[in-house]
Amino acid sequence: MQRDPRRWQTPFGRYVASRGVSWVVGRLEAEGFGVIPQTVYSWVAGIKSPRPPLAGAMVRVSGGALTLDDIYGHREQLSQGCLDRGAFRRGARPLERSTCRST
Repeated sequence: MQRDPRRWQTPFGRYVASRGVSWVVGRLEAEGFGVIPQTVYSWVAGIKSPRPPLAGAMVRVSGGALTLDDIYGHREQLSQGCLDRGAFRRGARPLERSTCRST
């Protein structure tokens, strides 16, 4: 399976990319959550979403840069194909579909 760079172009993906997976893991561990890098990568890939306590911790450690909508909307945007193929180069504008929300 080939990696899809579009997953890093949602608000959640951009945040994780800017901080780094290791940083996210470290901050969540400091909050008392046993998270491994593969878990964070599975969130970014849209395979899973963090449980509500973890999502809340992500919002806290981000200092408000992330919202619960950003975190849970990430998987939804990827599953609905809301990011067009040129999103990686253009900053991830969603396609014009009624099921897609703006980023």
